Amino acid sequence: MLKALTVDMTGDRQFRKALEQTPGTLFNQLKRMVTRGGSEAARELKRSAPKAHSTLVNSIRSIRDADLSAIAAPNTDYAQFVNDGTGSGGAPSLQAIKDWIRVKGITPNNPNHDLDDLAYMISRSIARKGTRAQPFVDNTADKLTPRINQLMQQAVRNSLAEVGLL
Repeated sequence: MLKALTVDMTGDRQFRKALEQTPGTLFNQLKRMVTRGGSEAARELKRSAPKAHSTLVNSIRSIRDADLSAIAAPNTDYAQFVNDGTGSGGAPSLQAIKDWIRVKGITPNNPNHDLDDLAYMISRSIARKGTRAQPFVDNTADKLTPRINQLMQQAVRNSLAEVGLL
């Protein structure tokens, strides 16, 4: 399961004061910072995503799904498998493995093997062992939590300054 980024501001005195005295200003500042935080999260996800093809990286977007909520995530059917890894069982299609081999520039160690042989062996290995986790989403969420907190605090300071309380 992909990790969610959650920030709790309920215990912050400055936040509560700004919310009581300047709800409209604070709301607008928070909305702006949520959009910015989502964009920064999407940019960082793109940097940290594993790159074989550009499909996974190009699918990463930030979408504001509510006034004070944004989602930055990859939009492919296999992103969770890349992030969490897989157990033994299924394997990608041989064509997908061949494409990956070409992109990575991998060649068989045995001169008697061709691309089809190598793709078959990799497919069989994935079916037996699964794939290792590459937790780029989880790592990005952990890395960006302090930055998102900083943006929310900045929104509070900006709204207080805008109404002359700072």
